[in-house]
Amino acid sequence: MGSETTARETLVHLSGYSSIAVVLATADWASLVAVIFVAPLLLGTLAYGGYLGAQKLIELARREVDREETALATESVTTDGGREIKQ
Repeated sequence: MGSETTARETLVHLSGYSSIAVVLATADWASLVAVIFVAPLLLGTLAYGGYLGAQKLIELARREVDREETALATESVTTDGGREIKQ
């Protein structure tokens, strides 16, 4: 058991830190400098989340294509008197 973290755990931690930082930066006593310092963290977290979401969609699409290719490869079509019969 190592100290390796998954991409999902990293995103959860970044989201938590970003939300805390945004709340503190938008408080009444915070200045514009606080918002400027928080912006890269927030934008980076959003970009990382978008990247992980895109990777997940690509993975699901590849699985679906593989599943369809496997189904087409195992299914054979023959003709019998002009009618197609799937076997």
